[in-house]
Amino acid sequence: MVLVSTDCFYKPLSPEESQRAFRNEFDFDAPAAWDWDLMVEKLSDLKEGRKVEIPKYSFVKHTRLDETRTVYGANVIILEVLRLLNLTDWRAI
Repeated sequence: MVLVSTDCFYKPLSPEESQRAFRNEFDFDAPAAWDWDLMVEKLSDLKEGRKVEIPKYSFVKHTRLDETRTVYGANVIILEVLRLLNLTDWRAI
C-alpha cells in the first residue's frame, strides 16, 4: 500500500505567484495550481507497478523542492485529495 498526497503536485510558482503565496493571497485550491498531467502520469505508473519519483512541495518556501520521494507500485494506492473532482479525467487514472 502506498499513500500519495496531491499537495506534492502543486506547480512551481512564478515570482509573482510566490509573493502572493507569502502574503496568503495565492489560491492553492484553484485547479490551475496543480500539475494534473504529472499527477496522472505518476499515478498511472504506480498502478502499472512501476517505481516513480514523487515531487515534494514546501509550503514554507512555496516551491517544489529538488528532492523527490521514491514510491514503488503497490496493489493499493491511496490518494489523499480534497479536489480530485476538479480533474476531468480522474477516472483515467
